[in-house]
This record gives sequence, structure tokens and C-alpha cells, in this order.
Amino acid sequence: MPISENARSAEAIHRKLRAIAAVLLDPAATEHERTNAETLKIKLEKQLKQEATPGGDMAKYYVSIGPGD
Repeated sequence: MPISENARSAEAIHRKLRAIAAVLLDPAATEHERTNAETLKIKLEKQLKQEATPGGDMAKYYVSIGPGD
């Protein structure tokens, strides 16, 4: 069974979030590194939520079938 493009993208975002979490948990990380990691984390979480919602990029592929169509 082939993996969809959205699944690959979501997996990539999860990997990036794990890497960011490692920076945030590292006691040797500088304040600058922590700030950058936090900013990236917020952006990636927003992207992940957008891809997970039906109204995201996949909306153009949904077809409404039913009475009145």
C-alpha cells in the first residue's frame, strides 16, 4: 500500500519536531538556540494541524455527492 504525500509530509514534520524538542531539552543549548527552536516548533505545529484538517490543501480533492448535487 503506497504512502500518501500527506503522510510523508506529516512524518517529516514529526521528525523535525522531535529534533526541536531535543534542542529545547538540552541544558547546554543557548538562549538563542532555544528561541529559534521554539519559533520553528510553533510554525511546524501550525503546518501539521493544517495538513490534518480536511479544509487544508486536500479540500480541492473532495467531491460532494448527494441530493441536490
